[in-house]
Amino acid sequence: MIESNRLPNLRNLGVNLRILLIVNILFALATAVLSQNINGFSTLITSFSAVAQPMLLLYASYPLLAKLRYWQGLLATLCIILFACSSMYRLIAQLFIFSDLPSSARTLFFVFIVSAITLYYFYLHQRAPTHDDALETECHTNKHWVALLKNIPETIAVSRRQQHLVRAS
Repeated sequence: MIESNRLPNLRNLGVNLRILLIVNILFALATAVLSQNINGFSTLITSFSAVAQPMLLLYASYPLLAKLRYWQGLLATLCIILFACSSMYRLIAQLFIFSDLPSSARTLFFVFIVSAITLYYFYLHQRAPTHDDALETECHTNKHWVALLKNIPETIAVSRRQQHLVRAS
């Protein structure tokens, strides 16, 4: 387990894919709850999805984020995400005319919650034991049991001697 920096490697394509899947699934669920019909769903999913894709900024800023302490990196990551999303929201609100665009505060709050959930997922993923750690623990446990099993005949012999002594006296 790495203690100094648990931020996910944002330049890794597997990490980016997991982030995109988590974010888009949560946004699809939220838009399904917020929309009344399929047209409203398509409008909301488009607006939410456009606002919630600041991956390029995180990709570019990862070398700087990796140098920060964990909590500083988390705060900087959340600030970058909120800045990018608020900028995209204002751009979409000014360039495109959506009649039922959700409020900026609601969108940014939801982006913050989804980002916090995603970062917590990667925190838990980093803390999880690796396959090597599990094998090492299993080998240590197996060695302990092997040592105990080897001592069983000696333990039985000692207890038989003790029983023999008790019977003899």
